[in-house]
Amino acid sequence: MMLPLSQRKRLAIIEAAIFEFRLKGFQNSSMDAVGARAEVSKRTVYNHFPSKDALLEELVHQLVDMGRQATQCEFSADEPLESQLKNIALQELGLLGEARFIDLSRIAMAEAMQSPQRAKEILNKTDQQSSNLTQWLTDAMSNKQLVEEEPAYAARQFFGLIKALAFWPQMLTGAAAPTKADSERIAADAVSMFLSKYRKV
Repeated sequence: MMLPLSQRKRLAIIEAAIFEFRLKGFQNSSMDAVGARAEVSKRTVYNHFPSKDALLEELVHQLVDMGRQATQCEFSADEPLESQLKNIALQELGLLGEARFIDLSRIAMAEAMQSPQRAKEILNKTDQQSSNLTQWLTDAMSNKQLVEEEPAYAARQFFGLIKALAFWPQMLTGAAAPTKADSERIAADAVSMFLSKYRKV
């Protein structure tokens, strides 16, 4: 089913913004350039997004939403911790292999580096990505299978083990996304290191 014209234009604006912000940077891009690339009028751009900041906020929202949806996990007391965590790790690695996620991350990071206040806002939002894992860890700790620590802190540690090898090389050096074999190894090692600290004995 074809989307309504207004929605199609909104999506075109968002895609154009991603291209422009990646090419020129947020500060050096203009709403006029975004509109031209999206092939819509300047008025149409402002009807959907009242400012360039609002457009950036939408891109950050998409970044956060991609992260939140990528790791769908519900703790099971009957399944091994290893298999549950490895599944979560592989979901995260799948996300980190998506070009769109990397593009949005680069835009957010580049702008965060320009403004401490902007950086704080973006980091607060992107940190929500780990909310599903945080809940999983909370449940595992309540079930006495993991030592009781701060779940949100532990979630950041777990994802940090993965991002060190699968995210930051792409962001900083333009490395390729991990292969399937790489992902299996990264996931297995992350689970092993994480459980060596947090498994309750």
